[in-house]
Amino acid sequence: MNSVGNGFTAVMDSLAAAWERMVTILFRPFDLGKWFALGFTAWLATLGENGGRFNFPSGGGGGDPHGKHSSAPCGPAEMMTQAMEWCRGHLTLIIGCAAALFLLVVVLSVALCWLNSRGRFMFLDNIARNDKRIAEPWSEFRAEGNSLFWWRLWYGLGVLLPLALLWIGGTLWMVAESAGYSLNGLGGVGLWGWLRVALVALVLMVPLILAGIVPALLKAFGVPLMYKYRITAGAALAYVWKLFKSRWKWFVAYWVTSMAVGIAWVGAILAVTLLTCCIAGCVMALPYLSAVLLLPMTVFCTAWRVHFLELVHPELQIFPVPPPERVASTPPPPADDAPAPVAPAGMG
Repeated sequence: MNSVGNGFTAVMDSLAAAWERMVTILFRPFDLGKWFALGFTAWLATLGENGGRFNFPSGGGGGDPHGKHSSAPCGPAEMMTQAMEWCRGHLTLIIGCAAALFLLVVVLSVALCWLNSRGRFMFLDNIARNDKRIAEPWSEFRAEGNSLFWWRLWYGLGVLLPLALLWIGGTLWMVAESAGYSLNGLGGVGLWGWLRVALVALVLMVPLILAGIVPALLKAFGVPLMYKYRITAGAALAYVWKLFKSRWKWFVAYWVTSMAVGIAWVGAILAVTLLTCCIAGCVMALPYLSAVLLLPMTVFCTAWRVHFLELVHPELQIFPVPPPERVASTPPPPADDAPAPVAPAGMG
């Protein structure tokens, strides 16, 4: 059964099961209070990502309010020279503001990562139970949420941040080399020079993208294992990696289908935005309300990952009915051979 064809069959079966679960949770019956309560946990679970992002306002036109121009337009080189002179004259202010902004970004990023890690288990618990609890799963899955947070934090600092700095530094170095290490030389960089810069940026981005797959696997498939078996993030990731190695074609089929599903969801959102004369788009610009409005998509995608994981390894049973009893055990080891494992008698 470890084939692309069977993998797509599992993807389609899990899609149907996820759609049925989403419809049952949100529309059978429709409960507005449940939407807002469940939307809060969805907002936490997507904080800093799709439906729960914080949007910082961008500047407006920034022009003279009276429409006057203080001087004649300058060329790029002259404007760059003036900017550098201003920076040299206000170096202390710039360093202080940059340090304060960096500290603020770090604090906010860590806080959002922590809330997001805790919220994932709250949202998953409500999907598993068809419920709208907030306080109970926040306390019940404290250990698992904190384990996920610390893993993401150390992985981000130890792996993703160095790779990101390498990408930024390498790209900037290539720009400087193409410009002859002179600001005035930027205007003389030709097409071939910018193509070299783009090529270096793409090459340096490859390890960053590959490194990003690891936390993506953990958040998508490791969190359900942590929820079910109360294991740490490291143990869940190790188990997911074993599943990935033995069923990699299934996961490839899942990701190919997920791209198509993502395009379909984007198309649906655009259609709703246009049909409502952009009113829905304005609502989706608000963090919490966007999470409520996008609940069908969020519930569906979360349930789809879990149902797919159950088909990859049927012994897992993350979503049994009635709601699962909390167990303190470890997940069964994945089979290394081609056939899919069969759940032993008595396994719930």
